[in-house]
Amino acid sequence: MRFLTLLSTLPLMGCSGGGIDDSGTNATTETGTCWWCVDTATDTQDSDSTTEDTGKSGKEDTGKGEKEDTGKSDKAAEILSGTLAASTGLGELSFNDYDLSAYCSLTLQVESAEATDDCEECEFAYTLQVSTSVNITKDGGGCDPGLALAGTLLLYGHGADGALWIATDSTQWSSDELDSSKVFGDNWNLSNDITHD
Repeated sequence: MRFLTLLSTLPLMGCSGGGIDDSGTNATTETGTCWWCVDTATDTQDSDSTTEDTGKSGKEDTGKGEKEDTGKSDKAAEILSGTLAASTGLGELSFNDYDLSAYCSLTLQVESAEATDDCEECEFAYTLQVSTSVNITKDGGGCDPGLALAGTLLLYGHGADGALWIATDSTQWSSDELDSSKVFGDNWNLSNDITHD
């Protein structure tokens, strides 16, 4: 029984110094640690070695995991969204800047809307007159792009595939995968990421 007690306590002894290995000899190495211990101390630099700066990061370029340069900014999103009446184009637009250091949330009214048939890809499209009055609900310094929308004309159209079509004039319509347009009954929900426009 004493033998079992002795065997069960050996693993608890750890690397407290030397010991006797299976052959009956001292288990310590020349450095004074036991052979079964793991040396976790590492030399950060060999005093005899020199390091040459090659200007490379040391990582091999595998072509994987690299962020593709799309030409678009990594800035937090500035979103213009709204719920408008699909039959009239009237409703409310909301501007939100999600940058934590310069956030903003404000609303704008669509004062008037005129249907346009200039967008061939659209089921319907409107020239929206945005009112000059603005209701700011959160201002952390990022409201300038939203305030710049007050009193402007916006040309938006709904595509059958859920694309939001946008024009800077009545002849140049385009859509972006970051934008969306959905119709539920007479509610037209649109979302335009104006960060990259």
